[in-house]
Amino acid sequence: MYKVDTKLFTKTLKISRKLVVIPFLAIFILCFTTPLSALEINSTAPNFTLRNLDGKSVSLRDYQGKMVILKLGTTWCPGCRDQSKELQELDSFIKDAGITLIEVFLDDPAEEVRAYRSGHAMKSTVVTLLGDNRLIRDYGVYAIPRLLILSAEQKILRDSTGLRAEEIKAEILRNGRKLIK
Repeated sequence: MYKVDTKLFTKTLKISRKLVVIPFLAIFILCFTTPLSALEINSTAPNFTLRNLDGKSVSLRDYQGKMVILKLGTTWCPGCRDQSKELQELDSFIKDAGITLIEVFLDDPAEEVRAYRSGHAMKSTVVTLLGDNRLIRDYGVYAIPRLLILSAEQKILRDSTGLRAEEIKAEILRNGRKLIK
């Protein structure tokens, strides 16, 4: 019968635990300490042309001259639903400021988006679009919800993976006051 050296076994176990923890710690640090934006602030937002729920083509450039809040998400994402609630809190502010909210649904059929929008109605102008792979590539979408605040010149003022209502309002007032009509 073989005798197990318990001290050696314990030491080996401690070392192997460290070897497993280190990669997970590195991944955690990369995921939660780096900014989750892909586009440079003050750069021009990439143009896109997508279909709305009626099948009509709509381009981002159609809204040149107006501030835009661009939300990229899905109907099934809990964070995207939370982001919609934050935007609903700002509904009157968005409407009064003449800001257009463009919601692009990246992974949903039109019927699901219609049902979702009916449960998240707003008084402000909301343009609902169905996304495609080109938009995902051009915007470097790797996390949702993605929220971009664009100036009237379609310069990116903010690019983030979700913002609270007060952060959105503060960003608009700080960077876009002169652009709000």
